[in-house]
Parts: sequence; structure tokens; C-alpha cells
Amino acid sequence: MRKTFVLLTICSLAITASAGAETIKLCGSSTVTKKVISKIQEPFRQATGIDLAVNPNGSGNGAKDLLAGTCDASMASESLKELQQGVPGLAAPDVKANVVAEDEIKVFVNKANPVSKLTREEVKGLHTGAIKNWKEVGGANADVVVVTSHKGSGNRSAFMNLVMDGQPYSADAVETATDVAELKEVATMKEAISAIGEAFINDTVKVVETPKIARQLLIITKGEPKPGVARLLTFIGGEGQKFLK
Repeated sequence: MRKTFVLLTICSLAITASAGAETIKLCGSSTVTKKVISKIQEPFRQATGIDLAVNPNGSGNGAKDLLAGTCDASMASESLKELQQGVPGLAAPDVKANVVAEDEIKVFVNKANPVSKLTREEVKGLHTGAIKNWKEVGGANADVVVVTSHKGSGNRSAFMNLVMDGQPYSADAVETATDVAELKEVATMKEAISAIGEAFINDTVKVVETPKIARQLLIITKGEPKPGVARLLTFIGGEGQKFLK
């Protein structure tokens, strides 16, 4: 009887602890998710008891969710100023952008492409459609195929502002839903070119040498952040740094 009582007590405590666990909802950038959150999620839970529920639905969509109150903080791989162009509500005085990491955008092509180095102007021209054939930059006589992510992608917006001077992508650019899909398109298409955060790059494609394309990664809050969000930001800036190296 005593064993049964002890067992029931332990189970009751476990259920109570589970029911009382705090969960922070994060939405937005898949780059921030991969480069930062995925690396500190479990260590943060172990250190604080707080769970992170993550929806990597793109910087723009995440910002809209933050303003709608459906997430506690949003993640972004573009600047707050850039985000405000598509989500004006982020201009509110109580919106704060917290820098959690720095990232590089890498330009990449199919592994069969002989081009290995490009200037900034060449990268811009290839993506805007001003350069239409690979032979113009020392490659094969083949039409350039631009691959990019969806319009809500922070990576896409950051690249347009940092490299393309705000100009649009080539009119016939191939749009994909995710960064992984971008990689797959370029890996199977000899004429393709694209650019994504370095955390997503793998050996199925070839990175092209270019001038450094750097940006800050953000966690954005509106109003007084929940204590759990404040603890997350403190953890990332302190103890969590050892998991991000």
C-alpha cells in the first residue's frame, strides 16, 4: 500500500510540474531558428524550466504575429527598419529589436558551375536580371536562373537591401517556400544561383567567393516582455553563448 501511495505521489508531482511548465512562443525567421534557437533550446529548458515553442514562418510573418499577439516574441534576419517597410506597425515606440547574433549571407551555385568568384556588382546584376547569361561573368554560355525564397523571408529582404540596393529580383526568378527548397533547386539546376544564411549551406552546392554580406539577427519584442522572454534574452547573451560558437 505504501509503495502504491509513493508511486501515486511521484506521478502527481510529475503531472503538476508538467502542467505548470512555462512555454514561450517564438515565430519568424528560420535563420534565427537554425543558427540560434535550435542550439540553445534544450540548454535553456534545462537551466530555466521554460519550453520554447517555435514557428519558423519567416521574418515578415513573425512580425505580424507579434503585433497580433499570437506569439511572445518574433525572430528576424533583417533590420527593424527593413521590416517596417512591410509591417508598419513595427514603428510603434514600444517595439524593441534585440540583437542575438550576427550572420553572413552566402551566394551559391550548382557544383557544376565553373564560376567561383563574383564582385558585388556581378552578384547584384545576376539577381536583378541585368546579367542574363553566365558567360558575362566567365561562366558557360547559359541563361542565368535566379532562385529565391518567398516574399516574407527576412533573408530575401536583407539580401535585396544589402546587395541589390532595393531593386527587385529578376522577373522570372524561381520562388521557393523554404531555405532548404532553395538549396535543392540550385543543387539540381546547373544554371541556378541563390543566396541564403550560412547556417543552411551544405555540400550539395558550391559557395561563390564574394565580398562579405553580413547582417544582424534579432529577437523583437513589443511592450514589456514576459519574464520568460527576458530570461531567454539574458541566457542568449550570457550562458548561452557557449552553445552558439
